[in-house]
Amino acid sequence: MNRPNPITFGIALALTLAGAGFAQDESATTSQKQLLLNRAAAQAGQLDNVLAYIGDCAMQHYSLSESAAEQLQNALRESVTTLGREDEAERIFWSERRHVPSTTLVRLLSYPACRSVLAEHLSAQQVQDFQGLVDARDKRDKEAIAEQLVSLADYQLGLTPGQRQNIKQTILAGAKPDRGYQRTSRNVLWTDERFSLRRLRGLSLDGMLSPAQTRIHSLLFPDQRERGLKVAAVNGVADVANNAGQDQREVQLKAATEQIIEMERAGKMSGEEAGQLIEETKRRIWREFDSSVAADRSRDKTEDRDRLIAEAKLAAHTEQLGELDARASKRLTLVAKGVVERYLENKAKPRQAYSTTNVAHVATTSTGGAASAPLNVTNYPLYQQTIKTVLSEEAYDRYQAAQAERISYRQNAVRKLLAATMDTRLLLNDEQRAETDTNLAAFPLPDTGLINAHHVLDRFLASHKFEKDDMPEWQRSRYNELLHELLPE
Repeated sequence: MNRPNPITFGIALALTLAGAGFAQDESATTSQKQLLLNRAAAQAGQLDNVLAYIGDCAMQHYSLSESAAEQLQNALRESVTTLGREDEAERIFWSERRHVPSTTLVRLLSYPACRSVLAEHLSAQQVQDFQGLVDARDKRDKEAIAEQLVSLADYQLGLTPGQRQNIKQTILAGAKPDRGYQRTSRNVLWTDERFSLRRLRGLSLDGMLSPAQTRIHSLLFPDQRERGLKVAAVNGVADVANNAGQDQREVQLKAATEQIIEMERAGKMSGEEAGQLIEETKRRIWREFDSSVAADRSRDKTEDRDRLIAEAKLAAHTEQLGELDARASKRLTLVAKGVVERYLENKAKPRQAYSTTNVAHVATTSTGGAASAPLNVTNYPLYQQTIKTVLSEEAYDRYQAAQAERISYRQNAVRKLLAATMDTRLLLNDEQRAETDTNLAAFPLPDTGLINAHHVLDRFLASHKFEKDDMPEWQRSRYNELLHELLPE
């Protein structure tokens, strides 16, 4: 079932040579020809891996004989070859090496010709069942990517559970990244502090964030507002674009005013107090906007930007503590100022270690605990101790439960991403996937900092290797390739 197929290799080579324009070019150098040969071999192996998986499934789940399964594979191969010859877009797809096996499998089953081949060898119910297996893997992959992106946003913005769910649904609904960036479980693995910002770029969070969280987002991506203004101007609404900040302030003030009026009607404050609070809220919103404009003008000043981000993160974190009395609010405000100064003083040293190792957020001790890593400003001991002091015992218990849930979400997102990465690369069967999920659930992950999923996968594969003897030849080849990418010789 898993013998190398010379026909597939020849097809891939022909498609590669045609695509590169070297089929009739006698001036092509030896190195260029060798590169094409290597690429053709990789393409042939990719298709053969997927066809071997289909053949294995047909024998294991649908009781096809080995000869019948091989006939199915050959018929599917011929269909793909015909498509590659007749359609330029399909030829380009099959000549690219970046696709993982699951992507290739989804593409193959999208062809009516290939589905007709399946229908000739399997019953309608069996074809539907097999399509269900493929769709389920693709769905798990998309959900894992979405949850990891939400986890990255949560690390930066401090999201509530409701916000996380809304953002996840936005991503699953088809939100597209900008600048042509393609999100896959394979590339989302790279989630250190710098790469996490790139993963979040292009996510539309309009209407989902609090004012403080919006502030963080605008500081992290100061260019997005400018792009929005340019788009508005191009669409002939430059006057609206120029007043975007004014409109945003009015919207925020209107929402806050409605809440204050509701509190007055409920008897929680007098009319005079409500009026004063509305005026104070207006001054705060205008002041924050003016500060945002100033931040945009000075965003190239790293220290100023870091300060503003730290202040915004503390503000966003504080607003989720619930209603605080004046004394508690004042105390947290004073403590936050001191924490920001200490955070900025200590920031340089962790970044130096981080820049040389690139694993600062994922390093763990032998017991699975987190090693020294850059500390999120909201986790500074002085700030945390103040929270414990100003909150009631019951409120503090709720706060701790919320923080534990946040950590659990982040860890589970990494575990799902790792499982999806292995599944899309290796096309795991039910037993292998269950074993992977079980081992990942017991695998220790850091409970502080930003978890770098790529290095976690490195450590996971080093300590939990599959029994290669239980793997078919095509899967063993893919597994060895994955190990070679991640683990040292």
